[in-house]
Amino acid sequence: MSMNIGVSGLKAAQQELDVTGHNIANVDVVGFKSFRSMFADVYAESGGKMAQVSGVLTQGTSQRFNQGILQTTGSSLDMGIEGSGFFVLSGDGNTFYSRAGYFGLSRNDDLVNNQGFKVQGFQVDDKGEVVAGALGDIHIERKSIPARATSQISAAINLDARDSTIPAMVFDEQQPSSYNWATTFGLYDSLGVPHQLTLFTVLADSDSSTWDLFYRLDNQMLKDVSDPTHPVFRKDQLAFNGDGSIKSGGLVTLDGNDSKLSGLEPGGGALPLVLNLDLSSTTQFGQDYSIAAINQDGYTSGKMNAVQVDTGGLVQVLYSNGLKATQGQVALATFTNENGLVATGNSSWQATRDAGDPTYTQSGTGGAGVINAQRLESSNVDLSSELVQLIVAQRNYQANARTLKAEDVVMQALLTV
Repeated sequence: MSMNIGVSGLKAAQQELDVTGHNIANVDVVGFKSFRSMFADVYAESGGKMAQVSGVLTQGTSQRFNQGILQTTGSSLDMGIEGSGFFVLSGDGNTFYSRAGYFGLSRNDDLVNNQGFKVQGFQVDDKGEVVAGALGDIHIERKSIPARATSQISAAINLDARDSTIPAMVFDEQQPSSYNWATTFGLYDSLGVPHQLTLFTVLADSDSSTWDLFYRLDNQMLKDVSDPTHPVFRKDQLAFNGDGSIKSGGLVTLDGNDSKLSGLEPGGGALPLVLNLDLSSTTQFGQDYSIAAINQDGYTSGKMNAVQVDTGGLVQVLYSNGLKATQGQVALATFTNENGLVATGNSSWQATRDAGDPTYTQSGTGGAGVINAQRLESSNVDLSSELVQLIVAQRNYQANARTLKAEDVVMQALLTV
């Protein structure tokens, strides 16, 4: 019986050596989770009050799913999970789960891992909004985006209440003394060609805090041609309350399709401009003229420049005109029992009944961790602890070998009696 006990001890020590060596060998593998051996003592049944000792039983191995260190890589499509969850991969007709987030694009512009398995995620609708629901491959559309003509312009300007009144009848865009201030807005026509709209402000009546507005597109003044024989400059008015807030005239529409208005035809085959000018945030305080903000919704055409991962696993295309478009969001899978997963190699696992059904969710929701862009999760192997364990396993192996040697000496003694 002692011989069998020693053999079981040798097997257990060998198992520990194998597991420890496996952990050490994978210390630099991204997303690797370390293993540990599981043992139990064994007693044989007996008719007496005390069971007979029988050695040690090797029950198998389990993995430690504690967090590995996230390291910055600088690669635009690398991802690391901080917290619980797994990336979802589709390949070879199966679904795999992984913590290794070194991803890239395939020749077909699908987001894949280093084995070519497709990364699964949530799709986007026509507006570029992520639609939570069924998972699918994350595919990158390599196409240019067309230009968009400016239709909305908003500005927050302060007109100095201390300015002097200028009679509107003397306004001449070529004479700076004929207006108080000129503000220029950048915009785009339907072909994506940039233009400049200049807003001239003239304090017409300081008592009523009324300002006249005149406009110029590039080098052409906007004109009212209701009477073609005597066209005049297009003029609107802003009025302010006693506290400096706007009273009226904050919303202006300049319609290039209006036959009574000329000057909004950009030329070059582009469509006439239709501009909605929002000046409702404009103020009249006794402070210097200033521009707090100017925004417009137009842009020129753009071609695809790069693909990146944004916060939370959003996969986005960057365009040459500075815009970006979301192509999908990487999904995370969580399980009620991570130890029920079966390791399949390549830092991947497959689900089993013991693991429970996977729950697919977005980064940072539903108990899942957070996806960090341009980072990879290192192996969670503690090399110092593994080296110590290696020494312990070696000593255990030697000790059990001595047990067998001692048993052999006893057997030899019996045989020589």
